[in-house]
Amino acid sequence: MTSSLISRRALLANAGGVLAAGTSAFAADGVFPLRVRHSRGELVLKSAPKRIVAVGYSDLAIARALDIPLVGAMRYGAGHDGHNFPWVQPALPHEIAYVPAGRVDLELLRELEPDLILAATAYHSYADHYGRLAEIAPTLVSIRRNLRDSYAELTGLIARITGRLQDGATLIAVADAAVAAFASRHSGWHGRTIAYGQVTSNSFHPIMDETAQALDLFRRIGLKPVVGPADGFDCNGSYMRPLASLREFGSVDLALLAPIGKAVSVEAVLSPLQGAQNLPVVARRAAHLVDTHLYDALVSPNPANIPFILARLDAILASTPRP
Repeated sequence: MTSSLISRRALLANAGGVLAAGTSAFAADGVFPLRVRHSRGELVLKSAPKRIVAVGYSDLAIARALDIPLVGAMRYGAGHDGHNFPWVQPALPHEIAYVPAGRVDLELLRELEPDLILAATAYHSYADHYGRLAEIAPTLVSIRRNLRDSYAELTGLIARITGRLQDGATLIAVADAAVAAFASRHSGWHGRTIAYGQVTSNSFHPIMDETAQALDLFRRIGLKPVVGPADGFDCNGSYMRPLASLREFGSVDLALLAPIGKAVSVEAVLSPLQGAQNLPVVARRAAHLVDTHLYDALVSPNPANIPFILARLDAILASTPRP
């Protein structure tokens, strides 16, 4: 186990001191039957589910951290093993059925006979098929809006509907403590501006919707993300603009760029943009590439991937001259 990853056992064991310091919002045990409202209606569970399918980024990570019994789950093709997210612990065994992440396979889901489907952070296709999914099993989609629910809300709700409230409270407490410790450790960066987005050879996709969870995490660690009007944003809070629009972000204190496709350096990514090397953030060596794993983790921060995200950001800030 690397320093950037923590197992479920370590998560739960290390939280004793954190929980002792305060009262958890999820301290009481779950009671069944229960009824839960979400963005598409409500789900009703007569008893604690025992055959669960997880098809969303955070749904899967939280389910594994809570040791929830899975019969089916999405896979992560960009994983080192072509199978698992780096932060999903324990790693998924092959005995747990593969469920497509984007394409909704209703026939497969029926065959798995789940008693709960977790799709709160899944692709839009799952929310679009909510009615059909709910006919198969009670289905959790986003609480309010796709990829806009805080990890505390989502973890608490998944813990509640699976009868694991105390473990859910522990996961939240450990993640919150890690975020607070990171913010304290990097207090010299508080209030510094950050631009974040994807980039191709001819376009820039800045993530600027202030409700995006990546930007919320940046704010919690003391940074000030660049935000903009919410019109036209996709589910991750970005929208496509000409590559030249990168010039508007040239004076930020820190820039994180996720290349769409292979890239070896910031200079190589920005080479189609004339004069890019003269942008202040590039000249100060404060622009960094974000690999696929970090980008995907920032799509939906959760207690399982927070250690991974913070370890990567630790390395980025350590190598960046402070303005």
